[in-house]
Amino acid sequence: MMPSDLDVARLCQAIYDTPQAAGFDHLWTNGLAFVGHKKFDNTDCIIWRGSFTGLDWLEDLEAVPANWPGLGTVHAGFLGGVLWDKARVDAVCGKSVIVGGHSLGAAHAQIYAAMRVADGKPVDRVVVMGSPRPACGAMRDLLAAVPLANYRNVGDPVTDVPTFPFLEMRPFTDIHEAPLATDTSPFAHHHINLYCSGIASLKA
Repeated sequence: MMPSDLDVARLCQAIYDTPQAAGFDHLWTNGLAFVGHKKFDNTDCIIWRGSFTGLDWLEDLEAVPANWPGLGTVHAGFLGGVLWDKARVDAVCGKSVIVGGHSLGAAHAQIYAAMRVADGKPVDRVVVMGSPRPACGAMRDLLAAVPLANYRNVGDPVTDVPTFPFLEMRPFTDIHEAPLATDTSPFAHHHINLYCSGIASLKA
């Protein structure tokens, strides 16, 4: 059975539990990205972790447009995080692939999925949560034929950046999960646990 969006969300939550990230078949990190692989029956699920280290946050800030063959204009920082691991991730993927991520990992997931499409490799679905804008119109067009769920917890500021020329790759599916009253940080609505509970509510 192919994993559901909630299954993907729970893997996105699990991959933050470093260093073990229990339940994954493979884990890779290069300092710029952290990615895991989990096989569900005949489907390979590729999960990109969100911002966790200082290098991750520097990558977020490198919002410089970069041109990449087949993808057009993409966020240079996000692109760099994918390039290091692409070959290793491709090597474990079969004919059925789902790609997911939260936060920075959501941007990585969409760029990686677009690279697979450009290479003529299969992508069955992309599931992203709290995603910053990863690229521009050419990559959005490339992903148009791929089922893509782009979840936004209303109030999450990460989904509003970076600004022009970057775009969302798909209209948002909104969830409405309130953070704890004691959480007064600017990113209170961004936490992966809120996305898991919100997607669970949508699917109930």
